[in-house]
Amino acid sequence: MKTSYLAIIALAFAGTLAVAAQPAGKKQGNVPRLKISSPDADEPAADDDEDAAETAKKPAKKPGTGLKLSTGEKKKAPNEAEIVKNLGFMLGYGVGRQIAQFNDLGVQVDIEMVIQALRDGADGKESALGDEESQEAAQAIQQYVQAKSAAKNKRDGEKFLAENKKEEGVKTLSSGLQYKVIKTGKGEKPKKSDTVRVHYKGSFTNGTEFESSYRMGQPIAMSADKFIPGWTEALQLMKVGDKWKLFIPSDLAYGENGMHDRQGNQRIPPNATLVFEIELLGIEKGAKGPVLK
Repeated sequence: MKTSYLAIIALAFAGTLAVAAQPAGKKQGNVPRLKISSPDADEPAADDDEDAAETAKKPAKKPGTGLKLSTGEKKKAPNEAEIVKNLGFMLGYGVGRQIAQFNDLGVQVDIEMVIQALRDGADGKESALGDEESQEAAQAIQQYVQAKSAAKNKRDGEKFLAENKKEEGVKTLSSGLQYKVIKTGKGEKPKKSDTVRVHYKGSFTNGTEFESSYRMGQPIAMSADKFIPGWTEALQLMKVGDKWKLFIPSDLAYGENGMHDRQGNQRIPPNATLVFEIELLGIEKGAKGPVLK
């Protein structure tokens, strides 16, 4: 990614906001990250893979008409007034886009308070919240936003599954697990205590892939009862050689807590409905192999 003064400004601004909201020693979970967004940016932020994938699907927007640099037969260098306006616009627009993310979760942001805080910060006034108060507020906000996010994910997942069950070839089990047979094998069915060797690909309901053994270059082997409940249920119904597409409700996946990596970063949001392609390659009698957490 190209280094530019805009990137430096963006990183500095995002870092300042992140420090203000981050409790000591805590990760922020699903609280939307505050950063600057430019409607004319050359490329998406590197740490926002899902946003970048979604943006790539959308048609390119026409250049904005509200603020322009000097134009003419030969483009003139922007004057100071234009630079100041564009800087203000980009800072404000970036914050506005982040507010929109909160709104999408059903979290209403007090715009008047945002404006007041911006003025106070720009005027060099001390924050109305001290360090300890900021940490307490950030923790309360995180819990509140996580709850809103979990509720929205639950609703969205239920809606997805209700529509998906109508699709041709999709079967729904009494547990709520849905599956579609992609390829039929002729081997044995594993027991719950057997170690299975599988290739898989996991994605969210919007199609964004989050993990794949195909991409890692090798299948995984593990006891069938060590996977998430949706996998364990499906594997006992599959034959060696089968390849199924699973549509797993959140309560048969990672539930209301979601899933975090070893660094504490959230990889699976709370109450997320997940989609997996699973290919059962083989069975080894008896449980062994690592536990996948």
